[in-house]
Amino acid sequence: MLEIVKKTIVCDKHGEYEANKIYEIFGEDRFSRCLFCINELKEEDDKRENTRLLRHRKEESHIPTRFLNKYFDSCEFFSEKQEKVIHIAKLFVESFHKCLNNGTNLIFSGRAGTGKTHLMCVIGNELMQNGYSTFFVSALQACQRIKGCYRDSLANERLKLMASFTTCDILLLDDAGVQFNTETDKLILYEIINARYENLKPMIVTTNLDRPTLTTCLHERVMSRLEEANSRHVIFDFESYRGRSISRNTEKTKSG
Repeated sequence: MLEIVKKTIVCDKHGEYEANKIYEIFGEDRFSRCLFCINELKEEDDKRENTRLLRHRKEESHIPTRFLNKYFDSCEFFSEKQEKVIHIAKLFVESFHKCLNNGTNLIFSGRAGTGKTHLMCVIGNELMQNGYSTFFVSALQACQRIKGCYRDSLANERLKLMASFTTCDILLLDDAGVQFNTETDKLILYEIINARYENLKPMIVTTNLDRPTLTTCLHERVMSRLEEANSRHVIFDFESYRGRSISRNTEKTKSG
């Protein structure tokens, strides 16, 4: 039976610890390192790896630079309605593991400048921090990019592009209803949304249109898929953020 050799060693950082002999080389005993130091090094390595993975997720997300580093602490609210919308967004992030199991979506509807895209990207950034993959694209861009790959020679590119829309953990589809609304556009959006629907992949959709008008643009079968599984249609019926910002800047200029 091998004898376990122990020795008290003093770590420069953590003080005394009991070390085990692990091997001998050229007649000199080698002992185990300080466990606190080992754990700290592992935490540093994990932190570096998590930072690298987050950077990669951000690069792959295509979230616009303006919104790429926006989180909930960047969300201002000036009314109870705005506070309620932000609360809904926070609940979505907190319960996202359930959303993945059910394919739960959010639809943000309201006039331009009310912060729909900002809040959608905030959710995407928060989810990337939690290790989930995110992809941002406008409805118009999605249709144009798919149609640009319709030639047979680009079939593989089209498949890769569709995969980027349909396999990420959360798809951020901006400005639904702004696309050209041809039958081809409707079919492309149906294919994207239906693929995510069938695989329980959540989406967030923003639109300036009300539900009846959006339904006309997308088709009832698309809306029915978007609204299943406890999905929420969130109305941004409050003052424009951009309008408020311009107003504040104008007041500052006048007072100056």
